[in-house]
Amino acid sequence: MKKNSNIFRWWICLFSIMLIIVPNPLLAQSAINEVGSFEQDMPSYWTKGAEPSGSTLEWAQDEALLLSRSLKITKAATTEAAKWTSENMCDNWAPTRDASSMIRLQAWVKTEGINTIPANDDAKWIIKYSYYDTNDVFIGDVPIELDQSVGTSDWTAVKDSVTLPTVAYKVIIEVIGGKDATGTVWADAFKWPSDWNQTLEL
Repeated sequence: MKKNSNIFRWWICLFSIMLIIVPNPLLAQSAINEVGSFEQDMPSYWTKGAEPSGSTLEWAQDEALLLSRSLKITKAATTEAAKWTSENMCDNWAPTRDASSMIRLQAWVKTEGINTIPANDDAKWIIKYSYYDTNDVFIGDVPIELDQSVGTSDWTAVKDSVTLPTVAYKVIIEVIGGKDATGTVWADAFKWPSDWNQTLEL
């Protein structure tokens, strides 16, 4: 009887030590979920630049080219453009963008029920890359217009390139639905100019 009692006490002691050393797995999982951009309501390095009444910006799970999420804008005609706006991608992807060398730009987009044959810039859907120098002075931008010859299309690459006159220390990317643009656009897999960090979830 005494031997069984000692064994029981030994198991109680061992279980108590395990509780101290190994945290509750459910709490650990919860902490992981709160940190990772997979589980957050906003993507890493992006903010809602403008979400006027009549538009909705989503860190969407219904469509994605890579992994499981994409930037999504759904809108009717609004008083101003709706847009997703990145942080300074030079802080996240590379220290600078060199001058005098061609930079290839690319993003992937999917459309559903967007307006076709836009009459002016306010009716266009655009991916825009903007560049600034070391003093935060605007160097220039590259607006890449989405194909609006049809209202609905599967994932398609939109591309352009730029040669900067001076070194850029700041690069801002925007996904823009002009104030008169309508429908839904998803955007994913941004490239500038190499393949690193193009997924929105890392």
